Amino acid sequence: MAYTGTGTEADPYLVSTMADFVECASKSFAYVKIIANIDASQEDEFKDGYDNAISINAYLYADGIKKIENVTINSGNMLIANNGTTIENIFFKNWNHHKTTGGISVYTMYTTFRYCFFSMEMNDDTFGCGLLGKNNSSGSDSNFINCVFHVKFTSGTLLTASYIAMLNYVAVNECTFWFENLAVNSNYIAGPYAGVTECAFVGDIVSLAKPSAYFPNPVVNLFADSSYTVSKNVFAMHITSVDDVQVRMVFNGGYWMIDTDIWGEGVYTSNLSSSCRTLTTEQIKSRAFLEEETDFFDGLTSTWLFNNQFEGYPHPAEFPQENNPLTLMLGSVPVQCAYLGTELVWKRGGINKIITENLIQN
Repeated sequence: MAYTGTGTEADPYLVSTMADFVECASKSFAYVKIIANIDASQEDEFKDGYDNAISINAYLYADGIKKIENVTINSGNMLIANNGTTIENIFFKNWNHHKTTGGISVYTMYTTFRYCFFSMEMNDDTFGCGLLGKNNSSGSDSNFINCVFHVKFTSGTLLTASYIAMLNYVAVNECTFWFENLAVNSNYIAGPYAGVTECAFVGDIVSLAKPSAYFPNPVVNLFADSSYTVSKNVFAMHITSVDDVQVRMVFNGGYWMIDTDIWGEGVYTSNLSSSCRTLTTEQIKSRAFLEEETDFFDGLTSTWLFNNQFEGYPHPAEFPQENNPLTLMLGSVPVQCAYLGTELVWKRGGINKIITENLIQN
């Protein structure tokens, strides 16, 4: 079905196919509403992969949560959003990024992502650069609020070179990051040019390269400087290295709960600030311990969840799943939303809107 509408806020483009999404989303400052789940594998132009990055220059949204799934990008950046618009309520599901020439998976400036979900695979035969943000100076940062990233790295994928991080020149708040099989060469997984507040990092990292005079960077470098805030995060990632190389982890500034039980030989911290806590796996997974023994939850704006979705660690945001309630934030108020048919008060442009349709349609 061809899209309808004129692209204004009052009369947005109504989109239900991948081809229409690519066309309409590229229009600067248009309003695009996804009205049905989109499966790129069912459209001839996209089923074997797409050679260009998907550009989102429009305001993109859906009532409830809609999926855009099974998208493969064969080179360069995967998704580009640089226009200062807002993208919300979208599940970018099963996006595959084959970065044989490098690139950033979500290259973004000025843009706000809210209540978005990403399940991605990064398959890189040579080298990669980053996940979110951009590779130049600050001042045009994007914001990710209450989003979830589940990123799988196939063998050979390598976060590498040029000081480009997984998170670079972005602000992420109330987000969950789940990395599988992330291989790095002594560059950053995040920062130092990133604001990271009330987020959780789980999964595993393998350090492949030996530190040198030219690349002295730590594998993880998460700290607050004059431009960025880092505060109240959970870091629970399995970290190992090849050839027993020493792996340096930097957590400086903000409040961190760090699980060091799951670190391999040779992994150590430096510049650990006084507000950071190194905890055991049992402690960091215990809601009772965290609420009674630390001040981590004091002043939180997000509602942290304790279930087994991300290896049992607490997290501020989660993927929507069938028969598993999804917590969204309306300002500072948590809103519990069931998977199907639950009434949800949704705030858009200062107007409270009642949504009774399914949050996700199969």
